[in-house]
Amino acid sequence: MSESYEFAREHAREIARIVQDHQFRSPAVIDEADSDFDLTLLITPVGEPTLFDMGAIMSEFEDRWNKKVQLVTPETLDTDEPHTIRNLEIV
Repeated sequence: MSESYEFAREHAREIARIVQDHQFRSPAVIDEADSDFDLTLLITPVGEPTLFDMGAIMSEFEDRWNKKVQLVTPETLDTDEPHTIRNLEIV
């Protein structure tokens, strides 16, 4: 299990709240080896979120956990590349 997924599982409830507060839902971890980010999340828009909403999510991750997060929506997910996507279960 990847370190980023373990982190996300540990903080799943908080991550879901942060994402929902900014007009997104269904956070899932994409296991990628992108050294520029600590975590890559697939998030689904609800309504009409803006780039400011995405920026607020990224900022909250950095402020709260000192983690750089990359946000990907279903529309921007590269389907030509294989991805391991792990849904977050909130208990």
